[in-house]
Amino acid sequence: MASILNFSALMFFVPFSLLVLLVLGFLIYSPLGTPLFKSLAAWCLSKKKYAESAWLYSRVYHWQELMEGSSVFARQAAFAYEQAGNLRLSLEFYEKGEDWNKVGQLLMEMGKTEQALALFKEKKLPARLAFYYEQNENYLGAGELYELELNNSHKALRFYEKGLQQEKLPPLERIRARFLLARVCFHLDKKEESYTHYGMAETLISRLDAPLEDMHVLALERAVQALFKNPKPQS
Repeated sequence: MASILNFSALMFFVPFSLLVLLVLGFLIYSPLGTPLFKSLAAWCLSKKKYAESAWLYSRVYHWQELMEGSSVFARQAAFAYEQAGNLRLSLEFYEKGEDWNKVGQLLMEMGKTEQALALFKEKKLPARLAFYYEQNENYLGAGELYELELNNSHKALRFYEKGLQQEKLPPLERIRARFLLARVCFHLDKKEESYTHYGMAETLISRLDAPLEDMHVLALERAVQALFKNPKPQS
């Protein structure tokens, strides 16, 4: 009789245990498990278990992908992957999280400078683009971004001066640098310096073997001439 009762109990508890495991598995490995996975991911991150944290955050992101605010989980996963040294997956999740500054930074760290340059231009990230130009010694390009996009004329002036000091600067770029310096000095109320740089640019143009045809430099020349003719009133 006892054997029959034990067998009956076994026949009940085995299917019941399997059912419980199935329900728990569904709860844990479905979007319903999001709160648990978020807590575990944060705990792993606090303990510097970056690989585990990245995997957990990536699961949460995939569950929440179509919901508002899912980019937060993508960025958290990207950060954890980056700390774990997995730059490929880090880049992938920064893209999912639309953190374009970090995407560009990782592209540069991975040696994909052309992709980084294209991204900075496409996403209109002047600060990152200026940094890229600075790292590649394009000081005039960096200066123009600081002057025209980032409203930092003093920093632009420093970059223009640094660009002018480059020994291998081609003649047209040297003329361009002088016009850029003339423009920024004028806006910084350094009128005498502005006139001096403009005069030096015109002297360099007169020494060219052929007439100046570079549209960018010609546009700069006209812009500086317009400043001299129509200076903005001082506030």
